[in-house]
Amino acid sequence: MPVDLKSLSLEVIDHSEEIQVWLNKFPEWRTVAIELLLQLKFVSSDVFSQWLKQTLQDNAASPCAIIAVRKLESEVTQLWDENGKLIRRSSSSLGSEDLVNSVIAALVKLDRERFVDHPHLDTMKEKQIHEIVLLDDSIGSGQRVIEFLTCLMKHKRILSWWNFGYIRLKIIAFSRTQEAEKRIINSLPGSDHPTRKFKRSSKVSFISEYVHDPAGIASTWGRRNQQIVDFCDSIDKIPWYARRGFGKTMSNLVFFHSVPDNLPGVLWYHDADWEGLFPKRNLPTWLPKLLGQTHNQQLGNVHPVSNEAMAVLRHCKRGITNENSIAWAMSLDCRVTKLLLQRLRGMGLLSDGNRITEASRALLRKKDGNTTSPDFDRSMYVPQTWCAGRVTVQPSEQVGAADLLQTDSDDGSPDSDGEVGKASLERTDAKTAAPSVSVAPLDPSARVSSAEPDTHGHKG
Repeated sequence: MPVDLKSLSLEVIDHSEEIQVWLNKFPEWRTVAIELLLQLKFVSSDVFSQWLKQTLQDNAASPCAIIAVRKLESEVTQLWDENGKLIRRSSSSLGSEDLVNSVIAALVKLDRERFVDHPHLDTMKEKQIHEIVLLDDSIGSGQRVIEFLTCLMKHKRILSWWNFGYIRLKIIAFSRTQEAEKRIINSLPGSDHPTRKFKRSSKVSFISEYVHDPAGIASTWGRRNQQIVDFCDSIDKIPWYARRGFGKTMSNLVFFHSVPDNLPGVLWYHDADWEGLFPKRNLPTWLPKLLGQTHNQQLGNVHPVSNEAMAVLRHCKRGITNENSIAWAMSLDCRVTKLLLQRLRGMGLLSDGNRITEASRALLRKKDGNTTSPDFDRSMYVPQTWCAGRVTVQPSEQVGAADLLQTDSDDGSPDSDGEVGKASLERTDAKTAAPSVSVAPLDPSARVSSAEPDTHGHKG
């Protein structure tokens, strides 16, 4: 069954006052913190309830006992009392357990013979129930499930049924980690020794929509996962055990009904020195409203171009138009850069080749001020040596200013002033000079005799 998860967009992040206040706590990590928010997946209560109901109908045995996993009080040592009756649950709100119990109640109404809600041990024996289904929203480190199973196995009848293979466990959670699965199996009574008829691992199974592998953190947090981890570890005001979430799980799933403690502590940790974005592990009322807004509803009268989009425009103005180059220059994930470029092109601020337009130039002038470019002398430069045929090589006394003199030697020596070769140069120039315009070439057949000079010119 496809699951519809929600996520934050760049527009929502940039125009949410609450998120901006949170981002201002670490300006040096701002872009990484934005990437962390973009990677979060939000699970609404309706989506979780529908998934849980459908999963139970498709996978639970008939009949089966359904029990919601919860955190037990310190004085509770076993789940059933000596008479086989389930210990009374707390009357206070328990977050995820309340939502799970509402799903169980709805299923029991549909099929009372198949689904038995938190049954008495005598009822399990009468109906021959061989499967106990434990329900939870998220299993991070697995510690809560381990403590719950320890109390469940404390009763002698349950432990006997387990050892003889009469009952099996099925743990259903929307998300879990592979490490938690191993810890839960190892905490159960019994072993996987080959001589065992009913091996421990064969009597328990897991069903989840998302299974996280700590070694594959890139699949959860994207290409910049290491920077996100470094960012979480850099917050000294958060205790070390909460920086990457409880058990260093680094989950990215946020439930509307309860914020798990396996998320990075920078999001949910709360004390006198630190206020997370989700204080006391509660989703603020303003966040679901932001997730449900459309593009036009988000922007309102606020200018639609975010700070990150303005930075992209400045890089494009400098000539950096390649998507990967912009991502590298801004320390952003390529996916985020691609979204920014698509948005700017859709707004008409960038051309198809990521070149800035007149509209983006005007926007940059408005944001950055009227910065004027230097006034360059764009006249064509002509080297002085090219002008040797037009002016004298030797500077004259009147060139430039009155204080410039002819570069003659003080004693007027011909050797120093180059006068020795002057006559030779004049003779050479006379030989190579073009004929005077007054001398016209004559046709050889029309030449006149030297005895009779022609006073009328050549015969044409």
